[in-house]
Amino acid sequence: MIYRFTTFELDTERVELRQAGEVAAAEQGPANSTSAVAGSDANTTGERRLSRPAIAVLPFVNLSGDDEQEYFSDAITQDIITSLSKHRWLDVVARNSSFGFKGKSVDVRQIGRELGVSYIVEGSVRRSGNRIRVTAQLVDSISGKQRWSDQYDGDLEDVFAVQDEITAKIVARLEPEIGAAERRKVVRSPRRDLQAWECYHLGVYHFFKFTTGDNLEAQRLLQQSRELDPQRWAFLTYRALAHIFKGDFDNAVKWAERAGEIPNCQYWTTAHKAVALAHLGDRDRARRSVSLLLEERPDFSQAFARKKLFYLKDPQQLQTYLEGLALAGVPEA
Repeated sequence: MIYRFTTFELDTERVELRQAGEVAAAEQGPANSTSAVAGSDANTTGERRLSRPAIAVLPFVNLSGDDEQEYFSDAITQDIITSLSKHRWLDVVARNSSFGFKGKSVDVRQIGRELGVSYIVEGSVRRSGNRIRVTAQLVDSISGKQRWSDQYDGDLEDVFAVQDEITAKIVARLEPEIGAAERRKVVRSPRRDLQAWECYHLGVYHFFKFTTGDNLEAQRLLQQSRELDPQRWAFLTYRALAHIFKGDFDNAVKWAERAGEIPNCQYWTTAHKAVALAHLGDRDRARRSVSLLLEERPDFSQAFARKKLFYLKDPQQLQTYLEGLALAGVPEA
């Protein structure tokens, strides 16, 4: 089965913060307990104050000219909704609500207001013979700007395999794009009365400038975020990672498990636990953790971790982590 993926970069500012966007999956910003409501508490630029981002996936449009192919476009939409819902730092609108806009031509900003979301995913499906083309785009429902777009072409040998592959690729791109967009918003927003979610993203923004002054500011903002909302799984996960690098794998497991108790924790928590357990020689528990990890993130691999952990400057730290993944049974690619 052969796929061709064509990416269109639509926001020139995305380049400036690309590093932060590339590791958004690694950090998975902590989530506020309050869902985002589009159009509320707007600032002078017309953008809302930041809280946990909410997203709606509109029914993908069937462009095949064959009504019998409608099932495929609906199935792609449903799979994207299901996959995004696994990322607990996102609020995802239920299928019944988003499908209420099926076949309707409505401005995305109006949809954002009606559904109370800050981002909208929309796209189309075209099938011709044994060929399939799926396009998807991410739209900021506050400004109406298109943030990202991709096109996926493939051969339909196994319809379910194609459906799963395309869905995985779309979701894998959407998650870091939303993280990058959230960073852009908080950087532009007024710096007064910052909430935990805003402090977190602003801290990450300064961290990836890699200067002494910015590092200190990042520490201050991340500490402020923790103080504003201490049930934050990310800080516990980072502590588990620190213990892994120290070779203190017992404490790494402890802190990863504490992070895992928080409802909005992300897959890196499970990955850290698997690494620590593997280094402790507890292969059975490590492999069970890997099974859970691959349920949360099917494309997770040693190569994936190497790419996302590029910010580690000590080669030995990266090697320790990758060795743990290998011992736990995480695939190489």
